[in-house]
Amino acid sequence: TWQVRTTRGWMNLIAPFARATFIRNHERVMGHGAAGLARLLGAPRMSQETLDLPGPPPVPIGDGQLLAAGIGAGVAATLAQFACWWVAGMPLAETLVRDARMTAALVLGSGILGQTMPPAGMVLLVATPIHFILSLAYAWIPARFFTRLGSGPAVLAGAAYGLALYGINMYGLTSCFPWFAVARDWPTVVAHVVFGMTVVGGCQSRGN
Repeated sequence: TWQVRTTRGWMNLIAPFARATFIRNHERVMGHGAAGLARLLGAPRMSQETLDLPGPPPVPIGDGQLLAAGIGAGVAATLAQFACWWVAGMPLAETLVRDARMTAALVLGSGILGQTMPPAGMVLLVATPIHFILSLAYAWIPARFFTRLGSGPAVLAGAAYGLALYGINMYGLTSCFPWFAVARDWPTVVAHVVFGMTVVGGCQSRGN
């Protein structure tokens, strides 16, 4: 079993989004290599189907891939939400601070949601790690159960997973943290769907 991993920093950064492209490019390069070797040896190229060999087993994803999938999905969801806020005509800075205050309140308490607001910089400093810790936690389920899906099913499963997370976050957790109810809007739905599709795509594991 040949386990192919990206090693360049820029590849690792975009791997959660470009994994399928990397795989197709690798398969194309290896196909050209096999054809060239067959010509050099004067022998027919034997495909896996011709040899009737079983396909390689899926490779369980490692901690590095899980980390990249979770953080990448968190970044993608944030960018998608920014774009949706812009389309909806919502003030970007004010809405960002609002959501950051609600997230920071998970640690600092609901008192920061009152009239006396802490500095925006401190709120963002607290909210950002919480956001990515939750992203990593939500990546655990796709990493365990969604690693063998094809590209099409992975997209659908990711969208469904994102919608499920939206229901959990915006309707389940609001029983304990009611202030999140204000974020029940379509930009938040889109952000959750983008998160789900990105994290499931980033958790796909294939043997090579």
